[in-house]
Amino acid sequence: MDQLRQVKHELKNTFFYIDSLVKQRDYATLERYLDTELSYRLTALEEIDTGNPTLDLVLMQKVAEARQAHINVVTNLSVPANLPFRDQDVCALMLNLLDNAIDASKEQPDGPDRKEIRIAIAQAKNFLHITISNRIAYDVLQANAKLHTSKADKENHGIGLRVVRSIVKRYSGLIDFSTENHYFTVNVLLQFPEKPSIA
Repeated sequence: MDQLRQVKHELKNTFFYIDSLVKQRDYATLERYLDTELSYRLTALEEIDTGNPTLDLVLMQKVAEARQAHINVVTNLSVPANLPFRDQDVCALMLNLLDNAIDASKEQPDGPDRKEIRIAIAQAKNFLHITISNRIAYDVLQANAKLHTSKADKENHGIGLRVVRSIVKRYSGLIDFSTENHYFTVNVLLQFPEKPSIA
């Protein structure tokens, strides 16, 4: 919310800057500004409304972070109302998965369509199906089958996937990893708790 307020406040300054470029007839600078800086600001304002406030905040924050790092983000969200999972579990799961995807994407070479993250969330029967894919330059699983952290401080890094696995286990779910067509994909299934039968 603070980020949204700051961006909205800057819109006034943006208007005056555009107005001055038009009056100076500096159309080349104006075109560059519209295609880069302003385009990013408008994209960062994207509001996500899945019906789950915790999930919305996590997604808005991480999508904005990715786009600020010039990573294209594609979302396909169809989230059931009133998810039957603890908010802190949903938050921890998504933060860890998205942080990993963003970190991996930042290591990709620059260029059009080189950096992209795809986020899909939907209900599949009695499971919540979460899929997060990020573009890769090589087969990650072939190079690092157990997905050990590549960061120097191994003692304080690499716990993200352990957290994710523990959450998946808590909800009798499944997790798998795959690489295909230059994308690394994490698929997570969280099982909805069974509703008690009415006698």
